[in-house]
Amino acid sequence: MITAWQTDTGRFASSEEVVPWWSVTKTVIATACLRLAQKGQLDLNARLKGRAFCVADLLEHRAGVASYTGWAEYHRAVDAGGAAWRDDAVLAKAEAAGADFEVGAGWSYSNTGYLIVRRIVEEVTSQPIERALQDLVFAPLELCSVRIARTEADLVGCKWLDGAGYDPKWVYHGLAVGTAAEACQFLHGIRAEGFLHPARFAQMTDRIDLGGPIDGRPWQTAGYGLGLMIGDMAEIGQAMGHSGNGPQSVCALYTMRAKNGLMTAAAFSDDDTEDACEWRVQQMVMSYG
Repeated sequence: MITAWQTDTGRFASSEEVVPWWSVTKTVIATACLRLAQKGQLDLNARLKGRAFCVADLLEHRAGVASYTGWAEYHRAVDAGGAAWRDDAVLAKAEAAGADFEVGAGWSYSNTGYLIVRRIVEEVTSQPIERALQDLVFAPLELCSVRIARTEADLVGCKWLDGAGYDPKWVYHGLAVGTAAEACQFLHGIRAEGFLHPARFAQMTDRIDLGGPIDGRPWQTAGYGLGLMIGDMAEIGQAMGHSGNGPQSVCALYTMRAKNGLMTAAAFSDDDTEDACEWRVQQMVMSYG
């Protein structure tokens, strides 16, 4: 397991290897949207043309868009290897499946929703997602190892995925890869004064209550904001960040108030589920005090 942590006064990483961030990329994309909003370039609450939902609904998984990760044929295709389906084919299939619920009337985790957001960011910035995220998030936070993997060549040197024959475009919103230390630097950085306007950060962290506890995981309560999983862990109280999983590996990245101040911790592993990473994050925070 590769781990890292950061506080306002120090940091640690067990390895400088590049690892896949999986759904932590959703937090990156949500951060980019909030940055565009505070620049006046994107209205998060305006209905999209021809749609009943807005960007905020998509970021919060409240739009009812059917997720491709719920399709058995998607998982069979990923397991078989080969090139990812075209974006338009995924969106057409989701449209044909119909909405899971009326906008705002439910909650359902949707990777397809984040594909729509990715395309909106590309349209607003007139740049591919890798360039847009570099300008909006990675460069301002001085993240040097992080990149959006678009081809197998972009996975060279990435632990667990280098040489695995995996097409990163199967992650339709984009797959960030980088070190565990810079994952902490990212999440710790977006809480820093001046990066996001306080009103925007408040919008990002205004969570929907999803209940809890969750069996086998440290969550006593669960919720979701804009690109953020937010809830209370068994021993450390409220944590916010994201977990993720994909072929070969899983991850967890969370920031929380420890006794000795703000701490951000990350764990990346080749386990089957995020549980072990989440428990490891909690353990690191408890050790910090």
